[in-house]
Amino acid sequence: IVDEMLGLVAEGWQGPCGADLMVMIAPSLLGQLLDTWLDETASARVLPLLLQGVSVKSDEPSQLLWQLSQHVKALRARSDPAARDPRQEPVAQALFQVFIERFGARCYNDCSLITPTFEEQPELAWALVDKFEHLPDRFSDAAKAPLVTAREQALTEIRLRLPAWQFAVIERLLKLSLKAIQNREAGRMQQSILFGELRGAVRRAGELLAKRGALATGDDVFFCTLPEIDALSRNALPDHEALPDTIQNRKRQHLEQRERFPPSAFMLRAAEPLRTVDETPSDAELAEASSSILRGIAVSRGSIQGVARVLRDPSAGDTLERGQILVASSTDPGWTPLFMLA
Repeated sequence: IVDEMLGLVAEGWQGPCGADLMVMIAPSLLGQLLDTWLDETASARVLPLLLQGVSVKSDEPSQLLWQLSQHVKALRARSDPAARDPRQEPVAQALFQVFIERFGARCYNDCSLITPTFEEQPELAWALVDKFEHLPDRFSDAAKAPLVTAREQALTEIRLRLPAWQFAVIERLLKLSLKAIQNREAGRMQQSILFGELRGAVRRAGELLAKRGALATGDDVFFCTLPEIDALSRNALPDHEALPDTIQNRKRQHLEQRERFPPSAFMLRAAEPLRTVDETPSDAELAEASSSILRGIAVSRGSIQGVARVLRDPSAGDTLERGQILVASSTDPGWTPLFMLA
């Protein structure tokens, strides 16, 4: 099963890779043309309006949890006794089961075999249901209508300012950009689900190996290489007695790596091994990091004042309350439900 999954990634992943490439090219080119044909600040002002309001696959898990939260909210509004424990209420159970069946193989850290999934830790998903209860609708066509209207108004203004041929180019690039965003998010969703299923297969192998005494615990399998797992399954691992120490060393290295500053860039030249750039922060950066001021990349427009919440690993119990400013060293599509609260 593991080999088949890895084969799928190696042989059939050209489409998602192409979508990633198109997202890097089309919106960037669109912004450059807006700056050239309109004015040098056009991309900063107009591009966010043009790219908003598109429906993407990565929103679907949040949408299901929000729908479940609204059902629970309705139970409480009519003082239904089932509201005291909605996890046992039939309709809530059915909605949650749909979420688990479709997206239970995901969690906050996409593409990580070590991180438990929502299926393994359903309490993480139920915690989101509780927090989504008082959030407005962001998924229906009616909720997205103002964003679509703003996009159409921006397009109308561009049409009035540009020659017909230039506007046709802008319109074509916008369609390519929106489609590329949808394709990229669909590919990322499938990728994250694939990793979750791969984790399930590896986890089951670990349980069987632990039951047989080949591993101390089932989760130790996540600190073994695929060749080691294969050899363990056949009782053919050389120097098997050294494996427990090797696993403990790898666990320590994993914890050490979690505490390191992520590199600002990865560089790979022809025939050279992977290396990182600016991996160690300067004294000035360390001094700034220890101050009360946080600097980083804003991923939402505008300015806001509020409580900043630094999240390291939501799957480990870190929480975000509605209206707090989310601060993280990095995020991935698995964090999308948290963006609704920020």
